[in-house]
Amino acid sequence: MFEGEGFVVDDAPSGEIGIAMFNRMASDMAIVDIMLPGMSGFETCLALRNASDLPIVIVSARDDTADVVLGLESGADDYVTKPFVPKCCSLACARTFADVRRRAPVPFSWARCT
Repeated sequence: MFEGEGFVVDDAPSGEIGIAMFNRMASDMAIVDIMLPGMSGFETCLALRNASDLPIVIVSARDDTADVVLGLESGADDYVTKPFVPKCCSLACARTFADVRRRAPVPFSWARCT
């Protein structure tokens, strides 16, 4: 979905691997699913947020208000529920990048969306 819009996407099968990848390579954004094996998406989001101001969008089948609130309190910048129209997730990324651009002292790149 994102590759077709010019993004470079690196997939991680678990939160632990995602965090290890984040520590090894520069990323402009993280898209996190809540229902990950091992470390939950909430824990992954919190760990990423504690380490960085990296924009984070949660994409999850869990649509209960409590899950959305927990995701945002865990450090996510936006929360998109599945199933979704691909453009909805792209819009969530665009909103998040717009917010980052307003706060960033240097131009922000769309070159990588992880």
